[in-house]
Amino acid sequence: MNIIRVLTILTQNIDDTIKPMPDMVLKVSEFNELIHTYLSQSKVFTIAGEISQLKISQNKWVFMTIKDESASLDVFGTIFQITNYKLLEEGMQVHVYGIPGLYVKTGRFSLQASQVIPSGDGSLKIAYEKLKLQLEKEGLFDRARKRTLPEYPERIGLITAKGSQAYNDFVKVLAERWGGIKIYFLPVQVQGNAAVKSVCQAIEYMNGAHPDIDVLVVTRGGGSLEDLIAFNDENVVRSIFASRIPVVSAIGHEGDVSLSDMVADLRASTPSNAAQLIVKDRAELKKLIIHRQQMLGKLMDQKVLTLRHRVKHGVEKMSGQMQMQTNRFHKQLHLFNHHLLRFEQRRQEFRTRIYTNVVRLNKSIDIWLERHMVQIQNQTKLLKSLDYQRILQRGFSITRRNDGTIIRSIQDLPEGATLITTISDGVVYSSVDEIKINHE
Repeated sequence: MNIIRVLTILTQNIDDTIKPMPDMVLKVSEFNELIHTYLSQSKVFTIAGEISQLKISQNKWVFMTIKDESASLDVFGTIFQITNYKLLEEGMQVHVYGIPGLYVKTGRFSLQASQVIPSGDGSLKIAYEKLKLQLEKEGLFDRARKRTLPEYPERIGLITAKGSQAYNDFVKVLAERWGGIKIYFLPVQVQGNAAVKSVCQAIEYMNGAHPDIDVLVVTRGGGSLEDLIAFNDENVVRSIFASRIPVVSAIGHEGDVSLSDMVADLRASTPSNAAQLIVKDRAELKKLIIHRQQMLGKLMDQKVLTLRHRVKHGVEKMSGQMQMQTNRFHKQLHLFNHHLLRFEQRRQEFRTRIYTNVVRLNKSIDIWLERHMVQIQNQTKLLKSLDYQRILQRGFSITRRNDGTIIRSIQDLPEGATLITTISDGVVYSSVDEIKINHE
């Protein structure tokens, strides 16, 4: 293919107003800019080749060179577009999706990549194993985080290709095994450049629009490793991991195990097997219910018989214990009556003894009172005889000083002192004019 043919393909559908004239003189930069404009407006190309050089710059830019038997091509992209850049390595066969362009400063031709996908079994297996190891280390495949599916789901989300055999097989088996289940079907591309984005958007949509779905099924039919590449993509795996709805993955045939199968809560070998795992078989469940009813009936009969024997034994045992308790009660009652009779006899004896002692006590109290009354009378007479009032009535008096001190001696009377004399019928106040001492 000559350069004229290439330019014809690249510039098809470009506005006819952008046509340089043969006699137009352009600067190098203008010419490069013009060619870059032509190239950048072309469609997306898919280029197959082998990575001969690969470099990641500033953890932001991806630079690589791909080649075939007779030519090489520079490829440029960002890690934000080429998200699987860690899986790429030199010597790997790839398909590069991008738009051609020209670097204006140097006139260097390159392909600005939007996606780089390994191709061929060898490269795909290498990328598969590298991504598998990375995700295993992050814990995306841990069994502990996998959720148990509901036993009787009522709403199932289905993500697969429209009109595909996978869709037909799943719906057919589901209808044969169980009825009345609502299916929320969302068609997606399961193969090709747009498959990854289509599947990721479908999972996100189901989680947002139908959060009440019981199970989400992601499935497609069998194919080569390259056909199943979308379901080994990191973005799809992480979308399944992030799903709030439990996910069943059924990708390919029984021997195919994708990374989507590993991260899902449950892996089914085929679309039909996914339906078998999600819902129970109606006929088998009916047989199981009948069998369990029969078993339950037998168990209930056996339980009733066992309880009947247990109740009979309990009644007999209780009757014996009640008879034993009754005999013991009668013995205790007889013993109580015997003690009660003895108590009554003792009570009568104590009553008689108390009466006798009361009579004796009353007699003793009378004698004691009579004796002490005489003593009190004698003491009263004695006290009356000692009463100073009686002494005063016989002509005696009591003389005190003004401070109340009784005068017992001449020495107790200072001259000029005021005296208070108490006689039988009053008090006399006087003063000392003269003191004579009696000399015997």
